[in-house]
Amino acid sequence: MKKLFTIIICICAMHLCSAQSATESIKTDRPDQTESPYTTPPKYWQVEAGVLFESENRAGVTEQNFLIPTTLTKYGISKNVELRLIREIGISTLLAGNKTFLNSGIRPIIIGMKVNLIKENRDKFIPQLSFIGHLGI
Repeated sequence: MKKLFTIIICICAMHLCSAQSATESIKTDRPDQTESPYTTPPKYWQVEAGVLFESENRAGVTEQNFLIPTTLTKYGISKNVELRLIREIGISTLLAGNKTFLNSGIRPIIIGMKVNLIKENRDKFIPQLSFIGHLGI
């Protein structure tokens, strides 16, 4: 019964996710990696997620950071404005000699918005320009 319920939920989720794919293309912003000047179309939801691993060794001390996952959720308010929500679960490890220090948990939730300021005009060599503002809570 549990497997049947899981299959039904997955089928419904796939149907809902594919409902927006036929009308308008989306531009992706990989959380913590890239930012695009384009906004999410009005009344569209867009969710982007990824995993990030960093490691740095300095003077015999190794610091490792994992963000599992880093998730960016966007909603298009209008043609030029989108709301943004960033959530991250982090694990940080500090290895110093034979000692290990571990810090993990949910990072501060970040809310914000992206506003399109200038539209691209290739004839006049004008690039697309947007403003992104975030606030950690």
